[in-house]
Amino acid sequence: MSAADFYHPLQLSREVDRAIGRADIAIIDVAAVFVAGAPKTIDLGRLPRWVLAANDRVRHLRALRCDLLAAYPRGQRWVELIETHARALATTALHPLIRRYPRPTLDEYEQLLRAAVARLQEAGLRLLLQGPGGFNHDEGSPSYSVDTPRIYEDVNRMARRVAEAAGLPLVDRMAIGHGHRALFLGGTSRHSPLGHRVMGEALAEQLLTSGLV
Repeated sequence: MSAADFYHPLQLSREVDRAIGRADIAIIDVAAVFVAGAPKTIDLGRLPRWVLAANDRVRHLRALRCDLLAAYPRGQRWVELIETHARALATTALHPLIRRYPRPTLDEYEQLLRAAVARLQEAGLRLLLQGPGGFNHDEGSPSYSVDTPRIYEDVNRMARRVAEAAGLPLVDRMAIGHGHRALFLGGTSRHSPLGHRVMGEALAEQLLTSGLV
């Protein structure tokens, strides 16, 4: 259950519903961004499936615009209309369908995570938790503050508490990434290609050593 697949810990129950009956093993990504990022979270889950990729469409149209302008400089106005229409569709006409959630507290996050773990265990799934992916101290996001590294550590400790209470293995990605800036893209806490490889290998090793696969 990747944090990229849901927008707020309240939606963990939805991911649990999807997993039960369809999977044998569940890996829960205990991301820190939910409590360390912006004050509110935007949920696009109510939008039609074809609209969820609207940002990808805009990026594609932008690239197409550049290519067309290079070949046909007089076509700028026509291409602008295409780009504007795609953005308007994604941000204006469908705006009433977008829900906003307040940022959860750490205690709320822990309760929701414990409930998700309990339901999955009751359904007979084998589980593994992954702590936050790590914090890059070169992070430049304006939504982060001087307290953000501490919040990442707090979420990591919370993930460990939940894992230990439920008898689950945990991949401590904070420990793996600590002090290794090459594992992150410059200026962000997103993993670099090397970081994805290292974290993927750590996950695979934990799956094997814990007997989940």
